[in-house]
Amino acid sequence: MQKKIYRRLSQIGLALTFTLSNAHDSNADDSRIWASQCFQCHGTNGYPVGDMDEIGGKDPNSLYEGLIEMKYRGKTEGIMDLHARGYSDEQLRAIAEYISVQSGSEQPGEEESQEEEREEEQEKKD
Repeated sequence: MQKKIYRRLSQIGLALTFTLSNAHDSNADDSRIWASQCFQCHGTNGYPVGDMDEIGGKDPNSLYEGLIEMKYRGKTEGIMDLHARGYSDEQLRAIAEYISVQSGSEQPGEEESQEEEREEEQEKKD
């Protein structure tokens, strides 16, 4: 009986150790998922179509500092503050780093619109 208890406690301990060690590690997939919240307003990869701030390709330290400021400011000034408070400081750092390496050329449809413009120009010439 006592052996079973020790074995079960050992299994639980190993499971907790594995879970906790992985909880703090982030990878590109985690960062992409976390940053997707930002892209809902700031556009695909941080390049908005409308009048939202462009955040893609910005300095990661500036992005991180802005997120930290929003997270810890006393009075909630908007939805961004609430979003920032939902992440750990490490997650905010990963989000900032992910957004900073996004390229505007990865926007969906950009290549098609450029191709359409080229075709229109060619038609005008012909």
